[in-house]
Amino acid sequence: MSTETRNRYIEFEQVVADIFRAEGFGVEQILSSKDWGADLLLVHQRNGTAVVEVKLFRTLSLSMDILVRLTARLEHERARLRRDRSVLVTSARIPNSVRRTLGQNNGRLVIYDYDGVRLLAAKHPRLALRLEEILRDIIINPVAEETVAGQPLPSTDELAAPILSGSLSESSALFEEPPRSVGGALCSDLRSTKAGRLTASQFENAGEAALRYIFHTDLVGWRRQNATDTGFSRFDLIARVSSKDDVWRMIRERFQSEYVVFEFKNYSEQIRQGEIHTTEKYLYRTALRGVAFVLSRRAAHASALAAARGALREHGKLIINLSIEDVCSMLTLKDKGGDYNGYLFDKIDEMLMKIER
Repeated sequence: MSTETRNRYIEFEQVVADIFRAEGFGVEQILSSKDWGADLLLVHQRNGTAVVEVKLFRTLSLSMDILVRLTARLEHERARLRRDRSVLVTSARIPNSVRRTLGQNNGRLVIYDYDGVRLLAAKHPRLALRLEEILRDIIINPVAEETVAGQPLPSTDELAAPILSGSLSESSALFEEPPRSVGGALCSDLRSTKAGRLTASQFENAGEAALRYIFHTDLVGWRRQNATDTGFSRFDLIARVSSKDDVWRMIRERFQSEYVVFEFKNYSEQIRQGEIHTTEKYLYRTALRGVAFVLSRRAAHASALAAARGALREHGKLIINLSIEDVCSMLTLKDKGGDYNGYLFDKIDEMLMKIER
């Protein structure tokens, strides 16, 4: 994730905290080394308390998989900290049907989505300006200003309601540990592979498992070791784009790529331009296959980055280099219900920003 994007995420959390303060809440921002902790704790004078998760995404549309992860982690924290309510604040839009599925009507979960947080901020003009600046900068495909028809927008009065009978009756033993970190285990598997030709298959297996987990709701039809039509050269992995996320929609519409290719390079040294030129041969925009990701152990050499920019500039083929650390960062975001596709967008954005004539 770029420093600029990371700063925007921090700013979004700060604006949300300031909005709740302006609404009369006592706000404590949590600075914790635990990657599964909440972001804010709220206290209201009428005995209302809440634990808050703040999530900024580059897309307005989130998969149910991400939302389930987010709300499950949030409920974990609410029960562990024995708060009255759990609050999800996000820049994405969440339809009514999804809200019901997530359990907003159970009295404990309150959701402020794109429309809800903007409406809340509108009562405080300076905060509204800060919020709008962040949303315009971070969201890939901004939409019209009006709110979704029929969408209930929560009031902060919900958070100040008295404690529900029995709402804190859960056994604390159920919440002593954070939710299982699948991504963490996959990251360990990937890092534990040794460099070299003899362990190339192990690296490919670990890499494929990680990618399938990260992009479970974005890509389908995964295939290994497909020969090209000549029968001589082979790329490692291919998948078909099925996501409605704005990042993948951009890949489909702007790069005309219904399929993406993955190449694994288990070298101890940085990959160079030769590996990029080899990958470029597998891409054909007329076959709707114009995007590839090259996964290597280390960040790519400057010559590889230059070759990738050349492929984009001269032939419209997008080749993105991913290191083990990049994949592990996305695995962590996936576990936390974070914006792993936004991380991917930053890589694409950096490529497009630096392209020269």
